[in-house]
Amino acid sequence: MNAPLFLLMDIDDTLIDFCRAEREAIGMTAAHFGIAETDRLASVFHEINDCVWSELERGLLTRAALGKERALRVFDAMGMTEHPDPIGFDTYYRTCLSGVYPLFDGAIDFLRRSVGRHTVCLISNATARVQIPRLQGSGILPYVQTVFLSELIGHEKPQREFFEYVADFIPDFDPARAVVIGNSPDADIAGATTMGWKSILFDAHHAIGRQRCTADGYADSYAQVERILDEWIRE
Repeated sequence: MNAPLFLLMDIDDTLIDFCRAEREAIGMTAAHFGIAETDRLASVFHEINDCVWSELERGLLTRAALGKERALRVFDAMGMTEHPDPIGFDTYYRTCLSGVYPLFDGAIDFLRRSVGRHTVCLISNATARVQIPRLQGSGILPYVQTVFLSELIGHEKPQREFFEYVADFIPDFDPARAVVIGNSPDADIAGATTMGWKSILFDAHHAIGRQRCTADGYADSYAQVERILDEWIRE
């Protein structure tokens, strides 16, 4: 792999610190709807949010149903017999989330150094109306060639059809030089494995851990990502 690489990068909890963004957005949502237990709500929401997105990736929940189902599960877990309209709650949360995009340390510098050296594309299962404003506001877009959103493609990561679409779209794509970088073993790493591409698990929050990592590489910082890529380029 001694040539420029095709870096296929996830966005949330890979470039953008989604855990932090989620906490900020749910805090604003709690204040708007007068929900007092903000810390508990943030914890409950985070756990349920992980569950519903995992169900989406495994084909157990549709994208159309995700928002309302997530809100209803949160209300139930919070013991809220009187609660906001679930669609209204979800819409407000997503609006807040679209304006919050804290980046991980080193993310922009990594992208800047990759321009002209590698082809960088983004791959995401996130909702387009939330993700596009975040990409525009975060300053990421000038450094990437293409953004692939599963909602617009019609297939979710880790489905083979999603990754086949990506491979067909990128000019002169070489699967032998493809590297998927993401935080999700189920969506990013599983998809790369299905396609026979290399992968790096980006685990800044240490949610998975090196011991459980099934990717070809493990990193919790962009310095580590660059070291792994440099090693592979020299192979």
